[in-house]
Amino acid sequence: DIAAKGPSQDAKRFQRRAAQLLGADRAPWQAWRSQKLTQMYAKMASALIAERSDLQLVLATEELFSGAPLQQQVRRAISKPTNLSQVLLEHGLDFARLAQTPGIVAMAPLRLRTSDQFQQRALDLRINAATDQGELLPLAGRSALLFHHSAEPLRLASFDVLSPFGPEQTRLTLTCQPLPAGATQRRYLTEALARSDALTIVEGGEFLPFGSHPQLRDLRKTMQHLPGPEAEVRTQRVQPLVMRVYRSKNSTTVSLINQSPWPISVRLPLSSAARCAWRKLGAEGSGALVGGEQEWLLDLPPTGLQAWTFESTRLRVGSPEVSLDSHAREYLQQRIEAIELRTGNLNIRRLYPQLANPGFELEEANGIAGWQPLLGWQGRAEVVGTEAHSGTHALRMRSEGPAGVAIQSDLFPMPETGQLMLSGQVRGLGFSPETRLRIVFEDPNKSYRQVATLGGEQPIGSEWSRFEFPVDDIPFRTEGQMRVQFYLTGEGEVLLDDLELIDLQFGKLHRGALVKGVYAAKTALDEGRVVDCLRLVEEYWSQYLIEYVPPVEVGTLREAKQPSKREALKSKEERPSLSGRLRGWVPKLWR
Repeated sequence: DIAAKGPSQDAKRFQRRAAQLLGADRAPWQAWRSQKLTQMYAKMASALIAERSDLQLVLATEELFSGAPLQQQVRRAISKPTNLSQVLLEHGLDFARLAQTPGIVAMAPLRLRTSDQFQQRALDLRINAATDQGELLPLAGRSALLFHHSAEPLRLASFDVLSPFGPEQTRLTLTCQPLPAGATQRRYLTEALARSDALTIVEGGEFLPFGSHPQLRDLRKTMQHLPGPEAEVRTQRVQPLVMRVYRSKNSTTVSLINQSPWPISVRLPLSSAARCAWRKLGAEGSGALVGGEQEWLLDLPPTGLQAWTFESTRLRVGSPEVSLDSHAREYLQQRIEAIELRTGNLNIRRLYPQLANPGFELEEANGIAGWQPLLGWQGRAEVVGTEAHSGTHALRMRSEGPAGVAIQSDLFPMPETGQLMLSGQVRGLGFSPETRLRIVFEDPNKSYRQVATLGGEQPIGSEWSRFEFPVDDIPFRTEGQMRVQFYLTGEGEVLLDDLELIDLQFGKLHRGALVKGVYAAKTALDEGRVVDCLRLVEEYWSQYLIEYVPPVEVGTLREAKQPSKREALKSKEERPSLSGRLRGWVPKLWR
């Protein structure tokens, strides 16, 4: 075992063991943990099979990424290249290995949410992308899918106000499970079937729906009657159509799947040596196919599935020809243009005006307006009226020892964009080699915390210089709050001034990737790969651009979330040089 190689039994053995298992021995430690967990599930499956040979251990995965630590890791995987299977491995779960274990059915998760708030769907989009792209389980080996309809809580604050017990004693929340309507309600099923021919599909949520649309019911019935794993399968793709031909012992089944949200017409060549009967799956239709070569002309509804079983093993099925509704190309072209207009605005830097007293110009009788020095430290934090970078005041922090001094801002709402950058002017005086200035973003519970350090390898000079601290993994909490903290340790002092928060900007590499995505969508549309094009214009970052970045011809930016009226009144008292600094932020075309 990995633990057997750990240090001797002394007071710091646990710290050293943690450093060892999270450092040089991280990979073997993760392999050992996942092996033990897989063995546990395999033992449970063996016990079931010993009782009844037809039983299997089914692993439900609707909460696979629940819990704050995993949610935050999924959040980071949106902004940075991260494999979610590796995220699970860090928690001891080798999902692919479990799926290959005899007697175990590991269902690949797909989360469905109908919320109109983009960021509430963000984590689900990332999890679904991991499932659809074979990141969690290889598509070829995926045998089971789990569709989970997420419930949507709705706070009824107006009821709380009228409650006889008082609003502070009442918190009424209405929880419902909305379901998609129209062709959208079939799309997730046909899309999953088109990607891989899963044998088991489970669908549900916290509440069972009272009923389903007849078309959705017919779709499910058709899927239930498709041949099982004993059939030989041939798959042919002519976007947006996916055709599968199942060869069984006494019959041939042909299924046609329309992956697009538009109707299509299909010309299907068939050839039979002799007359054979056929029946339509999921419906009452039946008939006979005459011998010889012929063509079937078929119309498939948006995201539709149709299948027929022919009582012949010698039926030959040719390559289908597909005609797509004319509105498809028009819609995709408009969507690409909307995204492309926003890629011309990727030099955007949007001010987030939620930080109270960012220039330290507001006066307060007791303390620093908008900021609270933390007690019990070695040093002092105060506003001084000399040596300001601009205006008349700056913040001075003086540390007198290793414990140092710290100051934190008032809480402010987390930006809905999921990114934030703090920039400002800093100046160091009397620094020792051990002096460090730590800049912290954190929420009240410190479940989210990011730290940047100035000093040491990033020295602070004796003249004013600008610092920047960007983060792109802020949790998507519409009601979440956070704050900024400065923590100075070691002997020395710093001056801080002209702080600014930016909640929307894109780095050079990110801008390049977004532009390449537009080019890929254009290429897919020109080549007739409408499904690939649709995925590109509907992926997370395409939706992000539509949601937050204005088109290039729009002269003014959509404002970020604004502070309260009280804070807005205070901001009017700030130094006039702020408007001068804003003039340099007008976005330019990025080419």
